[in-house]
This record gives sequence, C-alpha cells and structure tokens, in this order.
Amino acid sequence: DDDGFGSCITNLRSTVSRVVSCWNFRMRQNRAAGFRLPQANELSALDWANLLPKSYSDYSEGCNNEIFRTMGSSIDETYINTMTTYHPSFSYEFNKTAKHLSKCIIIMNERCEDSNKILSHFIPWLGKVDICSEKINSSTLKAKDKTSLAANASQVILENNQIDELLYQFGQSLFEQQLKAAT
Repeated sequence: DDDGFGSCITNLRSTVSRVVSCWNFRMRQNRAAGFRLPQANELSALDWANLLPKSYSDYSEGCNNEIFRTMGSSIDETYINTMTTYHPSFSYEFNKTAKHLSKCIIIMNERCEDSNKILSHFIPWLGKVDICSEKINSSTLKAKDKTSLAANASQVILENNQIDELLYQFGQSLFEQQLKAAT
C-alpha cells in the first residue's frame, strides 16, 4: 500500500456497459452450453434484480462491482457481488478502493484519444501508444443484442453496482485531472 502514483494502470468503463458486456461474456458466451444464462437483452428488470447478485461464471466470478473486485480488499465473491451503500462496511471499502484507484493511471476506451495523451505523458518510454486501434473483446452476439436492455434494467444494474458506479465517477474525475496534467 506504499506504492505511489503510477503504480498501476486501469481501464475504466461505464458501469452499465461493463456489466452488460460481462454478463454476455461470463454468463452466456463463455459458459458450457447447458449452463448458459439468457443474453443481457433477453432479461427483464426483475430478471436482473434476481440473477445479477447471485450469478457466477465458471470461474466463480460475478458481474457486479468490477472495480471493487480488482482493487478492493476482498476476494469473497459473495461480498463483492452484493456490496451496496446499505452494507455496514461500505464506507470503509469505498475509501480503501478509492485510495488504490487514485494511484493508478486511468484510461478509458470510449475516450481513447485522451487516454493516449495520458499514457504518453505519464509513461513516455512506451513510445507512441494508440489504444484506439486496439481490438476490444470480440463477441458472438450481434451489435443490437449487446446493447438493448429491457425497461428499467439499467436502473437495476446501477442499484446492484453502487460502489462501482461511485468509483467509476471518482475515476472519471481522476481521468480529467490526469488529462489536464497531460495537455
């Protein structure tokens, strides 16, 4: 925990988009045929509410709270997958994870040009970096099937990913600070 700024690089993605992508990959595309759950666009808001906090991939990973999963203090998937603002240790976990995140160089695929500037500024020895040309995970799903959601599904996803949405917003502010320093 003594590492300073630049001790990590992390790629942040909007919460709903990340959860939908995770769901389609971990719970659908990457599972054995007999154990596949419905695609994200086939789930109602009630399905999301029931399945999201209780569904795990073949590797025992959920799709909730990915920033917390990778930078937080726990490896307990049930704890990670069900962390909300109502949990007694929410403030502690948020602060600890935000402290770790604040040490990272932040990049964002949807802002790849700005991310390139940040990387070039903070890690100049990498040379010319172009994350805009990097291929994002390929999917077997059609484009419309990856993005369309049932009414209120986005709201349910955000309710199940409260810590991640707050960490994502914090990460966005760090990104803007880093971009300002880079330009």
